[in-house]
Amino acid sequence: MWHLMVREVLPNLRSTLLALFGLRFVEGVYVVSVAAFLQLGPQPPEADWALMIRENAPGIMLNPWSVAAPCLAIGLLAVSVNLAADALAPARPTPETPL
Repeated sequence: MWHLMVREVLPNLRSTLLALFGLRFVEGVYVVSVAAFLQLGPQPPEADWALMIRENAPGIMLNPWSVAAPCLAIGLLAVSVNLAADALAPARPTPETPL
């Protein structure tokens, strides 16, 4: 029974588990970011992207990059984790083209 699970079932679940990991990781990053933005997470002396956004929000008209850079970093992290999970997934079979 273990042989069947290891050889047949687990390889077929790899792409599903990688996609689930990517979604859960991004969800965790967003929850932590929202909590820090609402002052429920780390306090100001610590380094956190959401704290950077919150602390620099009043001066967004003077220096928009102080808010845009942490926002882009959070978005880039989310996209790159999902792309890495997609790259680790096995290749999908393509239908053969007739000659």
